[in-house]
Order: sequence, then structure tokens, then C-alpha cells
Amino acid sequence: MNKEELSAKFDEIAEDIHFFKSLSKKDLGTLKNQLVSHRYKKSQIILFQGGRNFGVYFVLSGSVKITRSEKNNRESCLKFLKKGDVFGFENLFRDQSFITVQSLQDSIVSFIPKEFFLSFVESNPKLALGLLKYSNDLICNYQERLSYLTQNNAEENLAKVLLDLHYELSNSENLLKPIENGKAPYSIPLSRSDLASMIGTAQETAIRLLSKFKEEGFIEQEKRKIYVKNVDPMRNMTR
Repeated sequence: MNKEELSAKFDEIAEDIHFFKSLSKKDLGTLKNQLVSHRYKKSQIILFQGGRNFGVYFVLSGSVKITRSEKNNRESCLKFLKKGDVFGFENLFRDQSFITVQSLQDSIVSFIPKEFFLSFVESNPKLALGLLKYSNDLICNYQERLSYLTQNNAEENLAKVLLDLHYELSNSENLLKPIENGKAPYSIPLSRSDLASMIGTAQETAIRLLSKFKEEGFIEQEKRKIYVKNVDPMRNMTR
């Protein structure tokens, strides 16, 4: 993908980024000129927890997961991101990354260097206010996710993770489509080992719970793909 195509992809997602609404086309062009883009293969690490954060990141294609490891080395999944989503604000005022970010599938991710972005924000009060609200909502979301995953059992955590994937990685058009041939129109791009680490259990337990969910009609499995069929029972489990 050449520079012009990457630029067009950024223009496409920038239209839906709420805190960019106050910026003029000239300002957006200034930010776009600073973009650094990289391709990532499935399961490739984009950011390491404790490593250097280079700036504010934009998912131009594909999907990624955000995780954090605690002192007991337990990995908790904080969020799933798809095309058009943003990450990196957690680290803007930190020397080391608060999170680990890993691609769930082949993805293109771009970033605006931290030093330039902070300087740009200083000269745009409306953008600064929008970012403050966004960052506050983001941290609250992380805290709620971590609290849930540490207070509930593996079965409830699996339901929570699958529901989050259902809503975070799909788009509104897919959510409105009916189930066809016993499965949703999109699949969840996670391995069984990924799911096990996210819900804090052994891979064998995760496989057993997936089989149980399939028998009860919550999901469908096809080789390494997982399709959500019935969200209501899983939603009841997470209340």
C-alpha cells in the first residue's frame, strides 16, 4: 500500500474520530503529514508493556487487542480495537507503556509521534478538552474490565470476552444482519490460547467451556473460528 492509499485510509477513519471533529482540514492535514505507518502480521506485538511508547496510534486496517499483566503475571485483556480505533493516550505522559498491544490479524497501524502530537494539542484547546474526556472514559473502561475479570469465574469471564469481541470488533452493519446457516456473518479472530489467557484459566478449561457454549447454542465453532449465535444468555451471565 503506497503513501496515497495510506493517506486515504487515515482520511476515512478521521471522519469518525470524535475528538478530531473540532479540527479544520488544514489541521488534519498537518497531523496526517506526521503519520508513520507499519504492517503487522497476526500475533505480532505493536507495543510492549514497560517498553517505549512512540505516540498516538490509529488502526487503519485489521484488529488488535490491548492487555496488561499484573504482578502475579496474570494477563488481563482491557479492550479489542478494530479499523478506525485509536490507542496510545494511556501513555502520552509516561516514559514507559502502560499496556501491551498485539495484532489479532494482519493489520496496518499508524502513529503520530508523541512529541509532535503534544505540541499540536497545546495549540488546540478544543482538541485538548476532547482528549481529556476521551482519556477519562478510557481509563474508567479499563478499570471496570480489570475489576470484572478478577472478581468472576472463568465461565463468566469467557462470556464477557466473547460479548466484548462481538460488539467491539464487529460493525453496526454486521450486528444488524440476521444469523445465516447457524452463525453470525463474521468470526472472532482469537486462538484458544489467547482466550485462555484473557479469562485467566488453562487452555484445556477454555476449550471445555467453548464446547459447553456450543452445546448450549451460544456460539458456533468452525476449525479455528468462533461465531457468536445467541448473545442474550451470555449477557445474562455477565450481569
